[in-house]
Amino acid sequence: MHRFLILISLLFFSAQLLFSQPGDSIVSRRYHELSASWDNDALMNTDYYYTQGLMTQIVLPCLEKNPINHLFFHIKNARNYFGFAVAQEMFTPINIEDTLIISNDRPYAGVLYVRSLKVSNCQGVRLKFTSEFDLGILGSASGAGYVQKTIHEINGLIPPNGWSYQIQNMPYINYNVMIDKGIAESPGFSELLYSAKARIGTIYDDIQFGLKVRTGLINSYFDGVTIQDRSLNSHRDIQAYFYGGASGKAVLYNTLLTGGMFSSGNPHVLNYDEMSHFVYSCNMGIFLAYKGVGAKFEFFGQSPEFAGGLYHGWFTTAAVISFY
Repeated sequence: MHRFLILISLLFFSAQLLFSQPGDSIVSRRYHELSASWDNDALMNTDYYYTQGLMTQIVLPCLEKNPINHLFFHIKNARNYFGFAVAQEMFTPINIEDTLIISNDRPYAGVLYVRSLKVSNCQGVRLKFTSEFDLGILGSASGAGYVQKTIHEINGLIPPNGWSYQIQNMPYINYNVMIDKGIAESPGFSELLYSAKARIGTIYDDIQFGLKVRTGLINSYFDGVTIQDRSLNSHRDIQAYFYGGASGKAVLYNTLLTGGMFSSGNPHVLNYDEMSHFVYSCNMGIFLAYKGVGAKFEFFGQSPEFAGGLYHGWFTTAAVISFY
């Protein structure tokens, strides 16, 4: 039932965009982008909850031919960008040195997935619509436990001893949509946006709403994917700006805490009523770019995801290059 409600909400805030046909939009034929990001909580002097994530993403015009794109929305009068990403993420309880199950803490969990994505920019109405389809694996087959053990061994850190209790293997299938809409701007210097996001699948089922702000030397948020689309001839070569945001998320299900709805045999998961059904978060960062090369450094923090949990934060470091 909860997944049905998520789907209805997703379709509701997307429905106004679905009356157009594919021919109403164009594909950016010259924009290519490669980016890599690393999430880690080491700078917070912690090593728990969402403790590490790695993602590599590429945006290419030829990915328009990806058959997964037939699942995505067609947005009227949009400039479209198509991408593909690979990601691995890992989650642990607070005390990773303990060799026993910690019943009141989050379970060990690791995921490995690939992502197909489509970004549709409508510069005239200052709207960005992003569709994503994730396909992968949750469990030991993700290799997350092996990666964390190896990193800790190489660096002489405390060994994570509880990965044998991780959530068992199951498919990772998620469909995500996000809308960003401009509210106010000082062109070239600041932007205020609101955003809405919905996710439905075997891992995450939630709805999120928030605000975003960027200030400094900026190009339009609705220009390109991560960095500006220089083929549009409406950009500045140098970007240097601060950004931040705040959001609230209604959580209907999180398999990384409670295990799959129909799975069994997990050594340790939390009960459904132990999960926080509203989570709020904030982020802030700095982005620097010259022409087609950029980098960002960002802090992300969020409220507890389950009863008795702690507030948690981590940093993201990312680099991006666009080419023609």
